[in-house]
Order: sequence, then C-alpha cells, then structure tokens
Amino acid sequence: MGEPRHRSPTLEPGKKATVVIAEELALVREGIAALCEAAGEWRVVGQCQDGAAALDLVLAIRPDVAVLDLNLPKLFTLEVMR
Repeated sequence: MGEPRHRSPTLEPGKKATVVIAEELALVREGIAALCEAAGEWRVVGQCQDGAAALDLVLAIRPDVAVLDLNLPKLFTLEVMR
C-alpha cells in the first residue's frame, strides 16, 4: 500500500506536530484545520485571521509548523516570517 510515511526526526514517535494557521478567511482557515486534524499527524494549536495575531501566536506557542496566508492584514506575512 505505498511507502510508509516518514516523520520528522525531531518529533518523538507517536507525537503529533503542532500547527498554527493564519488565514483571513474563516472558511478556508477552518478547512485547513480540519484537513490537518483528519490527517492524524497534525494537531492545530492556534488559528487567527491577521499577521499581528499570527506573530503573537507563533511567539507564544512555538508550534512545529505555521501555515500562513501570503496576504495577511495588519502585518504582512513576510514580516511575520522574519
């Protein structure tokens, strides 16, 4: 049934990777969160709709992954990434 999935070497076996999602549109944000949770390997620990909130969440939670919309309001995504 295909090749086995390989997990990041920094994650403990059986541990889900944490994710913060920043997307202006609630429907899209909720859809991405649902897909992450359904995959079984991701745990969504925060969601927001603008760049300033995304930066606050990432600094506070320190997720393994941040999914960022390219054109976030209040603080441009490239500034959040920096």
